[in-house]
Amino acid sequence: FPSHDIRSSIIKNSTVAGSVVIGPYAIITDSTVLGNSRVLDNALLENTTVSGNAVICGRAQAFSSDITDSAKVYDNARVQRVRMFGDAIVCGTAIVSAPEGVALDLGYGVFLDRGQWHRAPLLFHTSTGRTVVESSDNLVNIGCVTNTYDKWLGGAGDRYGRLMGMSKEEIDEVRYYVEILEQEKKKC
Repeated sequence: FPSHDIRSSIIKNSTVAGSVVIGPYAIITDSTVLGNSRVLDNALLENTTVSGNAVICGRAQAFSSDITDSAKVYDNARVQRVRMFGDAIVCGTAIVSAPEGVALDLGYGVFLDRGQWHRAPLLFHTSTGRTVVESSDNLVNIGCVTNTYDKWLGGAGDRYGRLMGMSKEEIDEVRYYVEILEQEKKKC
C-alpha cells in the first residue's frame, strides 16, 4: 500500500501504486505514479508518468512526460513532452518543452538549471565518467558546476579540475569538450 502525505494534495483520475510518497500540496491529474517515486511539495503533474526512483518536488511542473529511473525535476523547473531517464536533472528555472507531437529524451548526465530548451543539450562524457553539458547563453556545466566558457577555458577549469582531483589528462579532456561546445554555441 502506498504511503501518502495527502493532507492538501489533489489527485484526480490518476493511478498511484508502490512505495510512493506524495504531498503535502502536490496536484496530480490524469497521471500515473509508481515504484519508489516521490512527488513532493507543490509539484504539479498532468498526463505524466513518474516511476522508478524519480523525484518531482518544489514548484516543479511536468506535462505529458515520462520521468523514470533516478531522474529529477525540482525547484521551479518545467518539462513538457519529455522522457527523462537515468540520472537526468532539470532544476532551477529551466523549461524544457518539446515541439508538439515530439517527445524529447533527456538521459544520463543531463543537467539543466536554466534557460528554455526545445531540444536536448549537447553533452559529453569524459573517459572517467564526468559530464560536460551545454547550458544556456555563454555557459557550460561540468559536474553540476556552471560557469562561462571563458572562465572554464581561462584557468578556472584547470583550478577546478585540480581541486576535484582530476589528472592533467582529464583536465585536458574536459577543456577539449568545453572548446567543442563553445564552437557549437557560436554557430547558433
